[in-house]
Amino acid sequence: MTAIVLKAHPSTRGTVRLTGSHPQDLLDIQKNHFQAADGPSDVAAIREGIKRARALVQSTPIGAFVDSEIAPGPNVTTDDEIDQYIYNRIFGHHACCTNAMGPDDDPNAVLDGNFKMSEKAADVILAAHKA
Repeated sequence: MTAIVLKAHPSTRGTVRLTGSHPQDLLDIQKNHFQAADGPSDVAAIREGIKRARALVQSTPIGAFVDSEIAPGPNVTTDDEIDQYIYNRIFGHHACCTNAMGPDDDPNAVLDGNFKMSEKAADVILAAHKA
């Protein structure tokens, strides 16, 4: 069984920059995990998610089929230990793409809150294909 805790909308934003003009040049990827002012609240949210996932597994019949916890592990129990695990090991699940997704009023989002292409994105695509 796998239980995944995900902070789908972290407050921190990273960057992806080109390092050269050749398509195979490495990218400069700065993830900036938990570096924003609200980074500690992101960590707290993930910590609470880990605690809830543990409680859910332990309180349901499926828990009888779980031999042990692999990550963060049964020896990681205090808030400080869980936080340290998060800072050291959590990286996010979608480390690709540079186009923002967000609520309908986000001017930088190319997908709206329903995952439909925004008017802004449609205008950019149409302009790129006019010839």
